[in-house]
Amino acid sequence: MSNILGLRIMVVEDEFWIAEDLAQALTEVGVEVIGPICNVGEAIERLREKQPVDGAVLDINVSGVSVYPLAEDLMHRGVPFVFTTGYDMDTIPESLRQIARIEKPSDPAKIIRELALAVEQAPRSNFGALPSPLEGAQ
Repeated sequence: MSNILGLRIMVVEDEFWIAEDLAQALTEVGVEVIGPICNVGEAIERLREKQPVDGAVLDINVSGVSVYPLAEDLMHRGVPFVFTTGYDMDTIPESLRQIARIEKPSDPAKIIRELALAVEQAPRSNFGALPSPLEGAQ
């Protein structure tokens, strides 16, 4: 998992203990954790502020709010990410179905493995380089 060492990974998760366990596990493998963030709006705001993000772990439903706009933005920017969820694959929009979906409850080690795979498969040259479709959104 050396391919994620030193990366800035955003964790968007509203379940406190899950978020804390994942953040701790990511820190232990040498990741700089952004968050955990328990609000989709806050996560989007951090991207608007141009906070560097190299990857993300996204719960699909965060306090009753869909994470899909954030996921689409990350995809547009070329930032690799994975979903954690209790939802079935058919609830995910077609445009996001190629993203790894780790079913809850899940082991942080499994999430980290899937994230490392997503990072490995992503073209490193454009992480966060593309402008965001959310830039002008209010």
